[in-house]
Amino acid sequence: MPSPVEMLYADWLRERIGIRRAADCPWAFVTFPGPIGDPGGEALSARRVQDLLANLSAQAGLRHLHPHMLRHTFGETAADLDIARDVLQRLLGHSDVASQDVYRTVGDAKIVIAANAVSEQFFGPS
Repeated sequence: MPSPVEMLYADWLRERIGIRRAADCPWAFVTFPGPIGDPGGEALSARRVQDLLANLSAQAGLRHLHPHMLRHTFGETAADLDIARDVLQRLLGHSDVASQDVYRTVGDAKIVIAANAVSEQFFGPS
């Protein structure tokens, strides 16, 4: 993770400590106290996460992003790193191991690397 992101997250964790009930919430990102006495510390709703991501992507000049795109990015990256199928299944919360097949695409670069590895196994380094 880039160090600026780590620093921002550390800042958030320090701020989070001051939110009542946040300590009891297992989620990293929680609501702030509301103007009418809501104590905060609840998990962010799916709608709120969608709104935050839409606002941030607009500010950055990016096309509309949806939180599910982040899930796909995570799944594809983990699959590209050859994370074991059972481990990725648990990380993504899938009940069926085959559900992750959508993330396991084989690009040309990966094919070239595999072909070279097999060639080196048979004929030695080129």
